Amino acid sequence: MKKYLILIGVFVDLLAAYLLLDSYNEKQTEEATAASEAATITVMDLADPKTLTVTAEDASLTFEYDGENWVAKGHEKVALAQSQMVSQVASFQEMTANRKLTEDLDEASVYGLDDPSMRFSYTDQEGNVSVLNVGNESSTAGYYYCQVEGDEALYLISSTDLTSWSTALEDYVEVPALPNIQASAIAEITRQSGDEKQTLVASEAEEDTTEASTSESSETVDSSAETTASTTGTEETATSDTEEKDPFAQACYILSYLGLTSCFRADASEADLADLGLAKDSRIQYTYTYQTDTDEERVSQTFYVGSYDSDKAAYYVMLPDDPSVYLITQTTVEDLAACFTAE
Repeated sequence: MKKYLILIGVFVDLLAAYLLLDSYNEKQTEEATAASEAATITVMDLADPKTLTVTAEDASLTFEYDGENWVAKGHEKVALAQSQMVSQVASFQEMTANRKLTEDLDEASVYGLDDPSMRFSYTDQEGNVSVLNVGNESSTAGYYYCQVEGDEALYLISSTDLTSWSTALEDYVEVPALPNIQASAIAEITRQSGDEKQTLVASEAEEDTTEASTSESSETVDSSAETTASTTGTEETATSDTEEKDPFAQACYILSYLGLTSCFRADASEADLADLGLAKDSRIQYTYTYQTDTDEERVSQTFYVGSYDSDKAAYYVMLPDDPSVYLITQTTVEDLAACFTAE
């Protein structure tokens, strides 16, 4: 009995020690969190946004928020990457500083703030304006001297909070996605250069082969695994040979993975289009018609190809009703063009 009482006493002592240690750790965590929050230096207290203007050197770009979407002022037809805009603006609103300097400050020119390298003007929904000026890089690598207008203090702000912004509209454009379709869904492809128009369609022999293959496949679903593997290998070889030899099949394959890589010029002017080979009288037009999974009627996709950019190893491309110029890889364009010259 005495032995059990001793064990119970030891258990009670251990439980008490555990509870004390747990309480201590919780208190330490709370103190650390409070210290961290106290050490956080908030640069600006910003309410919901209305506009944000970014200025660098002699260029300026203003973004406007209508409560649902961001647009670039003066470029309303350009589709911006909304998720990117929301993320960057939220980061700007929550911007913090590494240090706040208030004593023994030199003149603004010492910090590059007499002629800021960047300037942010933020207007909230109530019309309140907050301006942040960015000066020189500080002695603390990766941090810049910044100052809020109306506040004499200097803030050291990380370059990562600043360099995500630019005055190049192209950096904010949503690159459109072309239809994600299977090669077998494409019925017709046309290429028009000037007055010359070429059309590729599936040959009758290919259509008959496809229908026969589909019919035979549906009638032999009970065949053995060995026969299935053999047939699959033969079909893959036949498909590969067809894509190598048949221009239409090869073009369908290229269009099935067609994609734009980036925005080269947002809201291009007529002069821009002429320089990039995308004026109406000089561009090459491609249109492909395909069957969607849900619609019985066929739909079409058109894109225009301009000049080649040797520095980027890509061609300039536009889409209908889109004012921006995008890039597409050199091999994609040239392989597609080759399908129309193949004998």
